[in-house]
Amino acid sequence: RRESAARIGLQADINGSQIVEGLISYNNYTYQLLDLLHSRLQSGAAAAPASKINSVISQMNDQAKSINNLNSQYQNLMKQFDQMTNS
Repeated sequence: RRESAARIGLQADINGSQIVEGLISYNNYTYQLLDLLHSRLQSGAAAAPASKINSVISQMNDQAKSINNLNSQYQNLMKQFDQMTNS
């Protein structure tokens, strides 16, 4: 039982680390998007074409989905861990 709880706790910890990595990536995409929008406003569409902007937005959306999925897994693992260690 302790070994199972330890495995679940470790997996939850790994998921938590992956969430943080995902948030860092999302933050980087946000800065990329802001730079593209700034360039577009300053220099026009040639400096930052809509396709490039849409690509970054798509990457942000994919990253957000990944973060949300990892968070759901994390929450489920932590519920299991709590049940195993609180009884």
